[in-house]
Amino acid sequence: MRQILNITFYLTILSLCTYEGNGKDVDNIHNAANNNKGKPNLRNGFSFKNFFAKDEQNDLEVEDNDEIFQNGDGFADDTNNTDGNHSEMLEVLVEAQEQKENPSKDELLQKVETAISKTNGLAEAAQTAKDKAIEAAKKIGVVGVKGVEGAEAAIKAKEEAESKAQEKQNKVQTVKTLASEAQALKEEEQIDNLKEKVQAVETAAEEAQKAKCQTEKAAELTRAEVAKVEALNAKKMAEEAKKKAEDAVKEVEDNEVKKAIETANTAASNVDKESGTATAEAAAAEQEEKKDQGTVNVVKEHADKAEKAAEAAKKAAELARAVAAKIEAQKAKEAAKKIEDAIKIIENAEKVKKVTDAANKAASKAEEASGAAKQATEEEAKKEQGKVEEVRKHAESAVKAAEEAKKAAELTRAEAAKIEAQKEKEVSEAAKQETLIIVNKIKGTEAEKKVTEAVSTAASKVEEAEKAAKDAAAEAEKGEGKSSAVRENAEIAEKAAEATKMAKNQALKAVELAKAEVAKLEAHKAKDEAEVAKQRAVDAVKILEGESAAAAIKAKEDAVNNAKEAENKAKDAENAAGETKTEVEKEDATVETVKVKAQIAVSAAQDANKAMEQAQKAAELAVAEAAKEEAKKAKKSAYKAKKKATEALEGLKGLENLAGVEEAKNEQKKAEAAYSKAETHAKDAEAAATEAEEEKKKNGTVVAVKEKATKAEYAARDAKREQELAEQAAESTVNEVLKVQELAKKQNVHQLVNVPVRDSEYTNDNMEDVSEEKEEASEEEVKDKQVVQKHEEGEEEGEEEGEEEREEEVEENGHVPKGESKDQTENKNEGVPLNDDNAHTFLEDNYKKVKDVKKEDSELLKKMMNLDVDAEVINTLKDLGQDINQYLENI
Repeated sequence: MRQILNITFYLTILSLCTYEGNGKDVDNIHNAANNNKGKPNLRNGFSFKNFFAKDEQNDLEVEDNDEIFQNGDGFADDTNNTDGNHSEMLEVLVEAQEQKENPSKDELLQKVETAISKTNGLAEAAQTAKDKAIEAAKKIGVVGVKGVEGAEAAIKAKEEAESKAQEKQNKVQTVKTLASEAQALKEEEQIDNLKEKVQAVETAAEEAQKAKCQTEKAAELTRAEVAKVEALNAKKMAEEAKKKAEDAVKEVEDNEVKKAIETANTAASNVDKESGTATAEAAAAEQEEKKDQGTVNVVKEHADKAEKAAEAAKKAAELARAVAAKIEAQKAKEAAKKIEDAIKIIENAEKVKKVTDAANKAASKAEEASGAAKQATEEEAKKEQGKVEEVRKHAESAVKAAEEAKKAAELTRAEAAKIEAQKEKEVSEAAKQETLIIVNKIKGTEAEKKVTEAVSTAASKVEEAEKAAKDAAAEAEKGEGKSSAVRENAEIAEKAAEATKMAKNQALKAVELAKAEVAKLEAHKAKDEAEVAKQRAVDAVKILEGESAAAAIKAKEDAVNNAKEAENKAKDAENAAGETKTEVEKEDATVETVKVKAQIAVSAAQDANKAMEQAQKAAELAVAEAAKEEAKKAKKSAYKAKKKATEALEGLKGLENLAGVEEAKNEQKKAEAAYSKAETHAKDAEAAATEAEEEKKKNGTVVAVKEKATKAEYAARDAKREQELAEQAAESTVNEVLKVQELAKKQNVHQLVNVPVRDSEYTNDNMEDVSEEKEEASEEEVKDKQVVQKHEEGEEEGEEEGEEEREEEVEENGHVPKGESKDQTENKNEGVPLNDDNAHTFLEDNYKKVKDVKKEDSELLKKMMNLDVDAEVINTLKDLGQDINQYLENI
């Protein structure tokens, strides 16, 4: 700009000189004009340095020249006179140049004063711009936009404005300092130093002027950048509010409140639009501020537009906050209500009063939030400038009410969690009692240990939940309390309640573990008792020593099989109990899963008990069957003893009058009576065995079957006792008969009589019987199971035995079955003495009744040898005996 003015001034002078000379030599013209001035020739000495300052203060010099031209002497008379003397104009110009080059002290000091006056205003302008930038930047701190895009740029613009303001102030100070120095030189006669100082003052003033412009542009840029930051912050706030609203509305059931999400979305959209405008205007302001020729007004215009957009964004963002608060409050209200309804199911109304109060407060605050959001919506719709604070006020009310609603809802959660924890603790304690009842007196079980730990944990967690609920209530009561703080305590309470629930589940799982452990023990006990029953059955059958007793053997096999089943089920129960324990150790295992495992153990134990009962009943039946067989055996032995006694009396025929006959007869009667009782007991044993079998078939209890078996055992025992009495009486009978016969020999009484067999001989013969029977028994024992399968064959043998018994009854009672002749009956009658006619018949009948023909043959031959009869008869009988023996062996 200065160069343009200098050039213009030079061209003006040149034109005037050319015009004045009318084509004359410029050098002559100038020389003529300067003859009386003592000036050098322009051709030789005139140059730009004669008219223009070397420093950059030509603008001020031009202004001085203008004043000279307007007020100078050369323009007094003919300034505008085209016909005037142009040479005089040239002289004026030259004088002006000289005056400018050589100003007076007063003129120089006047310039200093002017510079000082101008810089004083610049300092105030700099401070104002600085304050404006600082005030604008304060908004960033107020709204808390740390981390928001553009915040750094705004802070940088503010700092730049401050820096430039300080720079301008420094330049103003420089002007003042230089001016003071210039004024100090006014007393000196030489003005060269004063001229230099004045020139420095003017230069400094010019720099201060430039600094003022830059400072004001920086301040306006700061406003624009801060507006952008505020708009971006509003955008962020709106997005957060929108997200909160979207998250909350998912859990809201109120349709009216659901519609509010549309308002939140619209507000967020508006914020986005306005923040974009503010960002664009801030960018434009920054570009203008960077230009050297950029003006303050243009930057200010962009800053105003950015602030306007920011205001609109902030209003929309506050509306979004208010609507989001309304929705969150509704969510809190509904959540509190649900918790209240749920807790009322497990606890009475009196104990959930705190929960109800908190839920009611949440509902009330939700209504407040809704009202405030409505007012914020109405205020924002006015679209009036400067109404942000009004919208913000209503939004704050909505947010505050929503915060109170959320605090109340969180308090509801905390109180409900506390009640749930207390309830879970009660269940845990009940589970402990149940476990202790199950394990009863079994100390040190895993289940007892775990349930004790679970109850202890539950008690501890309940205390935590109660404390957290108390803290939540205290925080909720605080006016400045945050819902987040209440939520933290509510979460602590809920976690404690959850831990209590887990402890309860552990307690319930411990109950199932206790069931499994007890089931395992019971199964093993059942197995052991089934084993005892099996052994009892085996021992009972062994006593039979090979007797044909299919029913007893079958019962024994049944006991053995059931004992094996009980053993298998005991193993199953043990395995299931182990799996139950493993499942209990897993944290993620459910109570139901543990129940399933425990139930397997319980079922196995039940099956083991059933198998044990079946084994016991089978064993008792085997015992009853064995007792029946023992009783039968005792009855047969008693019958043989009775028969022996009866046969021994044959030796008294013809000796009735001798001493000792009555004693022999009395002993025979004892044997007969003992046999009769043995027979009765045998029938009782058989009846008891039959009852035991029927009881087992109809699935009677072990006690019932055992009762029948015991009855059979007692009957067998009594039958055996009567057998012994019969044998003793038979032996006594034989001894008495032998005494009578000895007496008869001494008295020379000769009759055909039987010679009774002594006990020793009878015993030896019986031992032979037993030996042979043992051989048969060994074969039968090897084929026990075959005997069971051939039960029908055993029944046929029983029928044969029955036929033998019927023959015995015929002999005892004298009854003759159909098909027998009268003569045969008479030959079998007791008391008929042996003679030539019936001796062979007697021998033949005896051969048919016994198993060992040789033994009976030998006995009869011994008897015949003692008979006092013809030797020829004896020989004939011997031959007959041999023939019969051979015949029987051939059968």
